[in-house]
Amino acid sequence: MNSEDERLREAVSKLGRELTPIFYLWAALSSDVAAARAAMVSNDTQFARRQFVRATFAKLEGFTSTLKQQCLRSPKDYSAAEIALLHEETFTLNDKGEPRVAASHLKLAANIQFAFRMYARS
Repeated sequence: MNSEDERLREAVSKLGRELTPIFYLWAALSSDVAAARAAMVSNDTQFARRQFVRATFAKLEGFTSTLKQQCLRSPKDYSAAEIALLHEETFTLNDKGEPRVAASHLKLAANIQFAFRMYARS
């Protein structure tokens, strides 16, 4: 076996280790969505519909968050803004002019695109 084959094997192995938590989370959240959908189909109420929507968005947000956490585990040359967005933080000033960390409220579609773009760079 030559060194190129060994590097490829190591790269594939590393990718598998990185993706395992993402796959497990995806499977668990997909199960939640399936259960919420089954409950909605069997008993079509406003509550069941809301549960289905909540489960679906939890799946999307959980997946996005996990991708971002994977990026932070192996930081590349991210800018300060990108690191803050990966942490889902923003910065403001309090009344005394002191910096304060606040949670950022990102639009879901833009957040998903950002997470994939950062993951592709990691």
